[in-house]
Amino acid sequence: MMKKRAIYQLLLLSVFLVSCTSTSTKKKGRKSSEISQQNSDISSTSLTSKAEVTSSPVSASTSVVNPSTNPSVNPTSITPSTEVPPSISIPPDTPSITIPTVNYPDCDWAVINEEAKENFWLGVDGNKRGDDIRQELRDKVWNSMSEKISGFPSSISYKSNGGVAQYFEGAYRSPYNQDKMVRYYSDAESGSYNKEHIWPNSRGAGEGSGCPGDPWVISPCLTSDNSGRGNNVYGIGTSCYDPGKDAQNAKEFYRGIASRAILYTATVWWKNPGKNSKFLELVDDPTYVAGDNKMGMLSQMLIWNIQYDVSPHEIIRNEYLYETMGSRNPFVDHREYACKIWAGRANATAQKACQQYLGV
Repeated sequence: MMKKRAIYQLLLLSVFLVSCTSTSTKKKGRKSSEISQQNSDISSTSLTSKAEVTSSPVSASTSVVNPSTNPSVNPTSITPSTEVPPSISIPPDTPSITIPTVNYPDCDWAVINEEAKENFWLGVDGNKRGDDIRQELRDKVWNSMSEKISGFPSSISYKSNGGVAQYFEGAYRSPYNQDKMVRYYSDAESGSYNKEHIWPNSRGAGEGSGCPGDPWVISPCLTSDNSGRGNNVYGIGTSCYDPGKDAQNAKEFYRGIASRAILYTATVWWKNPGKNSKFLELVDDPTYVAGDNKMGMLSQMLIWNIQYDVSPHEIIRNEYLYETMGSRNPFVDHREYACKIWAGRANATAQKACQQYLGV
């Protein structure tokens, strides 16, 4: 009897131990599953968050065509950047820009003075943004022109003392034939021309001294193209003028040329317009308001500056005006400066382009 009772108790103990082991295993299994799910949720959240901030870069095979096969003519070509600053959050559905293939003329006399370029911008703080770096760039050009030109800025003008037109033959020397002068937009080497306000007179450039005496602001242009534009802003769409499409026999790469001329004017002549005392500003609004001194379209200027490589035309102009007037165009020498000044004020597409291609 005692023997049977011992066996019975032993059997009950075995059942109890098995039951405890099974229960423990089930509890551990649920806990592991919950942790796994939590880890999955965290990983998913991290990836989603990163995707919202990081723009998908354009394929590295996409490149900007250099303006010349001459190795000496090699401006700051742009390739997609892998650096994405955290300062600007780009919506994930923001479209990417495309880089068109553009054939520039092969020009042996469009040669960058690398030493002058490096020395000119020495000391500019590339970590600055907005109007802080804009002011630094303005001061660099302003001081250099003041040293080169006696009585600057009042001594350069739209009409008097030979006016801005005296610089046209050198500043707008043709990259096709160095004995010729090209007309803005069309690249024509002949035809009746007059003075085109790249930054319109009525939008602040004026027709007096200073700003309208600068060949980066005023250009030779076929008379028909000049009258056809009026005072419209540069851009695509209603109330805009497309410098690479709307002119007679327009060359597409004038989008890039015109954008960097506008960016230059909004920097160098920012606080010294020719029309009135109101500062020159870039905006994303084509509306004309008398005396407002606003020009556009800001976001399109940034995009065109990225899409269209520096042309031989601009290299010729930059070096000639450096020698004769002491000026350099900061956006011909360093295209990234444009994004450092204005990306924070531009639309999402322009901001994304600045991040993808310039890391700004």
